[in-house]
Amino acid sequence: MDSLVDKQGVVHKKGWDGQYRPQGGLFGPQKDTNFWGSPNVERGFFGNPVEDKNWLGQTTKSKQGATLYRRSGGSMRSSSSSGDDALAGLIFFVIIVALVIVSAVFLVLVVPLFMALQRGMVSAQGRRDWGIFAAATLVLAGQISLSCLAWDSWLNPYAYVMWQKIIFTLGAIIGGFSIGTVVGIKGWLPNIWFSVRHVAVAYGLAVAEMWHKVWSWI
Repeated sequence: MDSLVDKQGVVHKKGWDGQYRPQGGLFGPQKDTNFWGSPNVERGFFGNPVEDKNWLGQTTKSKQGATLYRRSGGSMRSSSSSGDDALAGLIFFVIIVALVIVSAVFLVLVVPLFMALQRGMVSAQGRRDWGIFAAATLVLAGQISLSCLAWDSWLNPYAYVMWQKIIFTLGAIIGGFSIGTVVGIKGWLPNIWFSVRHVAVAYGLAVAEMWHKVWSWI
């Protein structure tokens, strides 16, 4: 028999030299135990574990000298340690929780964005609001990215050459000044604020609607 267990349920396998050695798992020795933690071994008429014996009738022992027992017929498969089982269960639980959270975030935060966009495209005012909102968002994102790039070029002097630092810095300064000047001269700020507020309100209503739907499904 190539696989035996000791009284703690630790699985021992026969090596090339004929000696039995304990098998290691991820969190300790590999074990073959039942629900109560008792080793899965063959038992005699009075319930005593059946020791494995060689052809001379001698009790089989591990390399460390521990008495080894025959594994029960239902446990001859390769079993994992309790630590491995616990880790697998934990990973499965974490995956399920992560999927639930991602699905909830997608339903409550992402789907309402498309709902609000679809409703806004119905009217001319809605299309105007979304157009202004999209343009303002892109311009602001570009300005922030360029400013961060300029800041990073001075924080990491060895990662950029001097002409890159100058271009990034001037671009961030000129870009910010130009945006502020154009918006101020044209008087676009009230219109931008009006459109952004309308889009935010529409998105908030869509989020509330989807939240109630998700909650009702739960």
